[in-house]
Amino acid sequence: MKLRQLLIICLFLPLAAGAVTQQDVVGFWTFDLEPGFNLVSFPVLPENPTIQNVLGDGIGSAEITTWDKRLDRYRYSSFNSETNRWNGDLFVLNRGIAYWIYNSDNERKRMVVSGRPEQYRKFDWGQLDHGWSYYAPTIGKDESLRDLPPANSDDLLINWNVTESRFDLIEATPEGWAPGYIGEFKADQSYLMYLNRRPARNIAPLTQPEMRYQPTDGRDHGGGDYRVPPRPLVIGNENGLPLCNPDGGVCNGGFSVQVIRESGDELPQIIMEQLVAPGNADAGKFRMVLTIGEAIQTGDQVYLLVHGQENAETRSISFTIPASVRFMHDISFPEPMSQPGTPALTPKEFALSSPYPNPFNDRFQIELKLPDASAVNYILYDIQGREALAMEKALTAGVHRLTVSAPDQLAAGIYFLEMKAGAHWGIKKVAYIK
Repeated sequence: MKLRQLLIICLFLPLAAGAVTQQDVVGFWTFDLEPGFNLVSFPVLPENPTIQNVLGDGIGSAEITTWDKRLDRYRYSSFNSETNRWNGDLFVLNRGIAYWIYNSDNERKRMVVSGRPEQYRKFDWGQLDHGWSYYAPTIGKDESLRDLPPANSDDLLINWNVTESRFDLIEATPEGWAPGYIGEFKADQSYLMYLNRRPARNIAPLTQPEMRYQPTDGRDHGGGDYRVPPRPLVIGNENGLPLCNPDGGVCNGGFSVQVIRESGDELPQIIMEQLVAPGNADAGKFRMVLTIGEAIQTGDQVYLLVHGQENAETRSISFTIPASVRFMHDISFPEPMSQPGTPALTPKEFALSSPYPNPFNDRFQIELKLPDASAVNYILYDIQGREALAMEKALTAGVHRLTVSAPDQLAAGIYFLEMKAGAHWGIKKVAYIK
């Protein structure tokens, strides 16, 4: 019988009264660490679970980091091959907590962790609060999603696909989990869970970017450059029109979505492609998750190109990858999917939408209709005509959504956003409040 079949589900949450240690849980666990990032948890740990006692020196060049909710930042440690020690401000590991382990070698590493068996209580979605949580089950065997149905429809479960270096998404429906890439919970895998017990809202990410490791105790921990773990951005057109006309044949059976980055004078670059299934309510409503990391970065200008059956396709407006927003459910598609040869509706005139939100307190968005490909300059002036922000983006012809973030030290007040594209020009008024 396989090791995973001998073990039983455990949970990282505090023990309920009367919980007992399972007699059939063995005191060791085997991990395979792929090159790059691995999002893992530890079903067993020793009595003294320091990083040195758990990971030792067997995995060579590596680093480990976790999000500390209490400190509202990452804690981090890296292995120094010269001293054979782990250096950083992450000292002790815990069962069921999600950890990013970065394997900087180009080969798989196998690691065995020994320790005490986990005490557990039966997992219940109700034990997790609303919003985002790390769910890192210390399960002793692979557990089918069907055996752990979601608590509410419209919940989201996000898994790190280590072989593809991307996040995968599965959604909850009134009937249970929708078909997706995730089929089983695994003991040494950590997950991101969004419980939609309150309306979805934009919140700060669990993975704040910190480009360098900065110790807080004044000592030299040998941190050096810090590799920022990837973070998920859930996007879709749920708040907009469906991709298909009512007869909808080209959407039957799902479609593929390409994420394409606009690169100035260079040709657009396909940076991600994923198959998605249409939503249950409307043909052509969908959600998917972008992985913000090396391939897609904050500030990139991208658009979605959707391919359906019979070679039908359509493209979205372009939009900027935000720094902290976790949901973009309103990516709009100016045209439904259509057969090849159908003329595209390129804007005939330059136009600016009203900024939203207005007033704003950290950023606002504005839609731009651009009849021709052009470099777009936009400048934010205060009421006395002094320049507060200046940027430039090279955009294709079409409809684009641009995000303007308030620069540091911006004073509250009235501002004017001036946008120029070749011979075209427009201006909009916005109010900044703190």
